[in-house]
Amino acid sequence: MPPLPRTASLSLQQAKPGETYLIHQISGDNHAALELTVLGLPVGRECRLMRRLPGGGVVVARDNLRIALGPDLAETIAVLPLEPAL
Repeated sequence: MPPLPRTASLSLQQAKPGETYLIHQISGDNHAALELTVLGLPVGRECRLMRRLPGGGVVVARDNLRIALGPDLAETIAVLPLEPAL
């Protein structure tokens, strides 16, 4: 059984390192959504917030890939926290 999303969405900037999230929405222009899709982070994809970077950026993991995102791009990503399936 896949993990279940919790109800409240938050920006990736507000997310807690070490937790897994479902990308729920990408706000802003279509360029941000296209850029994230090319990076392998489209809406509906799971990712794990690995760490915060100096200056406000974040590092997310998708499969075996680590992706660094700047603070402006990370703020456009709305995520839903996932909790492990029981």
